[in-house]
Amino acid sequence: MKGAAERVHTVGVLRMSFRDQRSVRPVYDFEAKTSPCREACPAGHDIAAALHLAREGRFDAALALFLAESPFPSITGRVCYHPCEAACNRASYDGAVHINLLERAAAEHGRRTPAAAAARRGERVAIIGAGPAGLTAAYHLLRWGYRVTVYERHTAPGGMLRYGIPEYRLPARIVEAETERLAALGLEYRLGCRVGQDVAFQDLLVGYDAVFLAAGLAAAKKLPVPGVGDVPAKAGIDFLRRVREGTLRRVEGSVLVIGGGDVAIDAARTAARLGAADVQLYCLEDRQTMPAHPEEISEAEREGIGLHPAWAPIRFAPRAAGLLAEFRGVERLEQGRPVLTEAAAAHTADLCLYAIGQEAMAPFLPSEMFENGRLLVNELGQTRLPSLFAGGDLTGTYSVVQAIGSAKRAALGIDCHLRGRDARELLPRLTIGAGPALSLRRYEALSPASDGQPAPRSVTKFAALNLDYFPRQPRGPRPQLSLAARRGFSEVNLSLAEEAARQEGRRCFNCGACTVCGNCFTFCPDAAVLQLPGGYFTIDEERCKGCGVCVEECPRAAMSMVQEAEVAP
Repeated sequence: MKGAAERVHTVGVLRMSFRDQRSVRPVYDFEAKTSPCREACPAGHDIAAALHLAREGRFDAALALFLAESPFPSITGRVCYHPCEAACNRASYDGAVHINLLERAAAEHGRRTPAAAAARRGERVAIIGAGPAGLTAAYHLLRWGYRVTVYERHTAPGGMLRYGIPEYRLPARIVEAETERLAALGLEYRLGCRVGQDVAFQDLLVGYDAVFLAAGLAAAKKLPVPGVGDVPAKAGIDFLRRVREGTLRRVEGSVLVIGGGDVAIDAARTAARLGAADVQLYCLEDRQTMPAHPEEISEAEREGIGLHPAWAPIRFAPRAAGLLAEFRGVERLEQGRPVLTEAAAAHTADLCLYAIGQEAMAPFLPSEMFENGRLLVNELGQTRLPSLFAGGDLTGTYSVVQAIGSAKRAALGIDCHLRGRDARELLPRLTIGAGPALSLRRYEALSPASDGQPAPRSVTKFAALNLDYFPRQPRGPRPQLSLAARRGFSEVNLSLAEEAARQEGRRCFNCGACTVCGNCFTFCPDAAVLQLPGGYFTIDEERCKGCGVCVEECPRAAMSMVQEAEVAP
């Protein structure tokens, strides 16, 4: 490999000084390291390991790794905003790995081993809300043997997965399959049941050993603009729900959308698919700070949605069968409030859809448990009521994958609460990198006699990698449905075929991980690297002179040079 021979020669010349000082030694410390993508993943997926399996075509094993941390790789592989890719070291080289696509590929090409619940425990857990947070908590608690019942106000489970995300992003069949798998695992659904009306909240607190509240933010915030009550205006989230329920199948005329978040973008793209002649979106934020995901914004523009950033609606007035909206320019936002300019604009439309945020629908909880509209919880989702835990949007998340992460923490909190364990003492062993992601796979592997070794905290940065071993292979485009084919609600983002997924998996640096490439064995000038029966390597300390060639030639920084005193005897 280019550069390797020169490096071996250089460190070989320096080897005598290392041997004389005997001050540093190489160690395999990949178990203490993590990749930046995993640290950035709210679900805590072991991405580097899963992608290594995918590149080998071992999609079953890759899927099993994803399922160890989350029940929904087939869902997050479609709708996650993939912060992992923003953190990917390959982004500094030739383009981030398509991690999101590979998670979906694992779900589609891997065969699931039916999840087996642990031995039944006597404790019972109630979950309020069958959205991504509630179902994730149920999944892990069922796997640990608890009897779990979920109470859902809608007549079908899924929450925002079923009623809020459009079909072109998340097909209903995917949500159906996932909720049915949970039922097969033992989850009991109480559908069409409103807590506080059909069942008393206090009865759940008394009748169950723990309660997990994941009711979400189901109520749309009202648009505080004069005249909005006099014109045809609807909340975007209610509009999306009616479309998913099948009670709204057609939109006539032109549509004005107010808002710059994901719900607003979804509402705009959905209105266009339902036949709207024209869809224009106005929002307070400028183009760079719109809260919607950049990819969704770009797709909306490609589909003909007109975007008008930095405009604030100031007045509505009825016009024939429609409305007139008046706007002022926005210079900047101060604590979320617009500072207006003298610039003015007006827009007429037949229908206005607004999406400026959502609020909680939990009237059974006292107001003092909330702060700024969010339910107060500790780092394990526990409220001030010891047996009441909460997660999802109600506690401040704003995406599916963050809801999954919050539910994992709450599931851990519930399990420790019911078993009498000190969850806060366990957290340092489970947290990945700087957090907040944690590994429940690691939690399940802990034994009562665990020595408390911390979870991987050292994040492998781009500068630590040996790029000589990674030929450039730029990131390719995401496979998508053509614009001409986007007439209805067919899924826009498509899957990778198996070979394409394997090829994309090969682009992963597997930062900080040992893939048993054998470089350390090959380049060691003293034959001090020995291969273990399981495939990994070890250092023969009697032969090792501390030259550092093995560390230098490790492509993925799975090895380090440490001071002699740091090496365990």
